[in-house]
Amino acid sequence: MRSSLLCLAAVLLLSPDLFGQHHDHSAPCGTSREDLDQITEQLVQNLAVLEERPVDLRNGAITYVPIKFHIVRKSDGTEGVDTEFVLAMLCGLNEFFADQEIQFFIKGGFNYINNSVLFDNPKGTTGVTVMNNNRASGHLNIFLTNQTGEADVLGYYTAGQSYSQDYIVIRKSEIGYKKNTLEHEVGHYFGILHPFNGWECDPWDAVKHGNPLNLTTAPCITIKPPFTNYPLVEFADGSNSTTAGDLVSDTPADYNLGLGWSNCNYNGGARDKNGILLNPDEKNIMGYFLNCAPYTYSPIQKQLIATDLTNRKNAVSSSNRKLNTAAIPILEPNSPVVALSPVDEGYSNGTVDIKLEWAAGAGARNYIVRIDRFASFSFQPRYYYTDQPEVVLDFVLGSSGKYYWQVYAWNDYNTCPVWGEVFSFTVGSPSAISALPGLDNLVIMPQPLGAGQPLQMQLAATRPLELDLEIYHVNGHLVYRQARLQVPAGEHALSPGWIPAHPGMYVVRLSANGGQYTGRVVVH
Repeated sequence: MRSSLLCLAAVLLLSPDLFGQHHDHSAPCGTSREDLDQITEQLVQNLAVLEERPVDLRNGAITYVPIKFHIVRKSDGTEGVDTEFVLAMLCGLNEFFADQEIQFFIKGGFNYINNSVLFDNPKGTTGVTVMNNNRASGHLNIFLTNQTGEADVLGYYTAGQSYSQDYIVIRKSEIGYKKNTLEHEVGHYFGILHPFNGWECDPWDAVKHGNPLNLTTAPCITIKPPFTNYPLVEFADGSNSTTAGDLVSDTPADYNLGLGWSNCNYNGGARDKNGILLNPDEKNIMGYFLNCAPYTYSPIQKQLIATDLTNRKNAVSSSNRKLNTAAIPILEPNSPVVALSPVDEGYSNGTVDIKLEWAAGAGARNYIVRIDRFASFSFQPRYYYTDQPEVVLDFVLGSSGKYYWQVYAWNDYNTCPVWGEVFSFTVGSPSAISALPGLDNLVIMPQPLGAGQPLQMQLAATRPLELDLEIYHVNGHLVYRQARLQVPAGEHALSPGWIPAHPGMYVVRLSANGGQYTGRVVVH
């Protein structure tokens, strides 16, 4: 079968931030005042609708929202975000929205844009033009760029005049599992403001703004009628919460107190105009408090999102706000993968053009494959992306030892990072392998080795070993010996101490308890 794949450089490592680490937004959102004014206008309409018709958030009907991810790379096609980071980000987004019965899926695959200007400056004229030309109708459009055009901005939503743009931009560093920037910007996309609306450009400062506050209108006033000289400053007791701040009554007053605050318990002493202490919600995803996960939307924010989603579903097809939610993605989960060739713990029967084949469940449509000399995949992993249950390795295997490989199956909806079973094979054929009991793998490096450069070894032991190391010139002359080398169980990087003085071919031999491992190293 045909295999469409991309192999990354052998030294590429998966960041621990990809699937396991959370990031909390401490840098500002770049949604402009003009866009916030556009959101405000829509929000006022949604609040009026919500007042007439409260929303049932748990009616059992999930809305599936199509996403178009635009992966922006340099003009030469390099340095775009890797697929697995995007999949992990979508996984986190769906987990965040699960209680709202809203789920997102990739519709029509990824769109790759090779444009160095957009890559680093999406807010510039060229960047905006390219994004407008690539925007996919009926989708939530998300552009994944290297930078956002502003040094400290992690991402932003832009509506554009009369929703002429209506897309989200996320910088590369914020793409991954539950980094929270996308969840924040999706809130803007569905018509939600910051709880500190009006304080984006000038966070509260006691010296500048007074304590108690001496303002009635927030510093960052709107520039769009009919909201001229809005927003008003929200009071701590919530008495004007429906006409000031973010207009949402269950989000406490916040004068951008999270930006720069070091923890999740605000006690900075900010007082409103009436002298009442502020008590902001540090866990609201639309705020700026750091390291306060799990974040959430407030109950009314969730109802407003549902209201705006309905508006988008019902919009005319020519509107940029239109979301086509009729399509249902593949909902089958990704079943475990079974190795077919080489069989698990079998042999490669060669060192070149080795094909890895597997069987996957019905829900699998795409695959990420990784292979390395160690089961931790932390040495020199190579990654392949394919839509077929096979890949052909595009490198020459080492002359001996084990390789480990693993498959992560996904489809347009089920993108959460679930790596399958770790499979292994030994290079060569059964008759060509010498064994040293307890030594699971060994890599001699670098290859080739420079004269005067110390030999390094990376090995994995299944139990503690006491090894004898001998190094011979290919002519049979012993050049180095180290007895009783102690190796604990596990993976280790060792420097035996041999520094070759002369070029040539050398044989490295490890022995213990009647077993032996032999490898070669070239010195130039």
